[in-house]
Amino acid sequence: SRTRLGRGLQRHGVVVTRANVSRRIQPGTCMYYHAVERTVYIPKSQERKWRGGGHNSLTRIRINPPFLAGGYAQFTYGWNYWGPTGIFTRDTHV
Repeated sequence: SRTRLGRGLQRHGVVVTRANVSRRIQPGTCMYYHAVERTVYIPKSQERKWRGGGHNSLTRIRINPPFLAGGYAQFTYGWNYWGPTGIFTRDTHV
């Protein structure tokens, strides 16, 4: 596999992340795994000049109140999905 820059742009926002190109994934298919930290090894977006990792989801949904607990999460908050976990969190099309 080779590491590349992955970028998703939509009217709600921009996500920039590292991408691994692999022969095991079919052409035209993209898999995005949400990460905890968006400031480590994530390049800045050319459109917004921000780093876009797991906390910078492309879909705007209301905030989950427990995300504000702990004294630090509010500083890294971005729009994210609030709903059932598992396979139902695929809310963005590439």
